[in-house]
Amino acid sequence: TGPYRLTRNPLYLGNFFLGLGFVVMAGLPWMILVFVPIFFFIYDATMAEEEKFLTARYGEAFQSYQKMVPRFFPKVGFSGLSTGRFSWSLVKKHREANTWLAILAGVLLFLFKMWIYPRIS
Repeated sequence: TGPYRLTRNPLYLGNFFLGLGFVVMAGLPWMILVFVPIFFFIYDATMAEEEKFLTARYGEAFQSYQKMVPRFFPKVGFSGLSTGRFSWSLVKKHREANTWLAILAGVLLFLFKMWIYPRIS
């Protein structure tokens, strides 16, 4: 249900777009050529390891899920998402606070760059 109907790795897809957003905010188009391959090098190995674990744990059920839902890029033409609630306790449980802190640090760095750069010119 939810985003897991569209992609098996919605968190990693979100991380991809966050990283890509920071690359765009940096105003360095060549960084896309650096970011994308490094991202997929790291996350492809991570997703493969997780799939190995999930196959061992859930067997045929996970293999069926793999056949229906793409690994990373969402399928097109889905029939809507189930409604769910955001949970800070799940953010904490899955140690995603680090991601939130990294996003905050990136935004603060970007704002600092915007504030300091015009003063240098």
